[in-house]
Amino acid sequence: MINYDLPTNICINGINHPIRNKGDYRVVLDVIAALNDPDLKSIERVECALFIFYAYFEKIDSSDYEAALKQELEFISYYAKEKDKQSKKIMDWEQDFPLIIAPINRIIGQEVRAIDYLHWFTFLSAYYEIGECSFQFIIGLRDKLNRGEKLEKYEQKFLRENKELVELNNKYSAEEQALLDSIK
Repeated sequence: MINYDLPTNICINGINHPIRNKGDYRVVLDVIAALNDPDLKSIERVECALFIFYAYFEKIDSSDYEAALKQELEFISYYAKEKDKQSKKIMDWEQDFPLIIAPINRIIGQEVRAIDYLHWFTFLSAYYEIGECSFQFIIGLRDKLNRGEKLEKYEQKFLRENKELVELNNKYSAEEQALLDSIK
């Protein structure tokens, strides 16, 4: 039987736990940012992700953290099955957000940052429908570069003129960045 509802709770060991802001896309993007924060240790990333995602994180028993994180990550992935093949990263939610938002606005039919609530599944569904746009072009360039394919002349020109848009930023901890800065 198909479930047509947008989930706003996660069931962990028989207990329903509400998702903060009913699963608004901004909550999920904050979780993704926390999980990718190089300044946090692994356990801190997990705790931050759980705290951001669950409205009443303090009510989750610590013995359920692993199950809570697993359920949270399944929700974020829209319950997609894991791919066996690990491919090189071609997008970053934080870095690419300015490029992603315009086509999502076009698909949704309004400025989504101005509305109070938009469920993550609705946001992600719009993301999956992104067609021809700057973001798609940049993703295509990144994919070609990752696979070592030759770029067309117009792609080479775009890359030279827009390297900061095409190249994914390396995320360094404050200590790593200080070391890099001292070397320069």
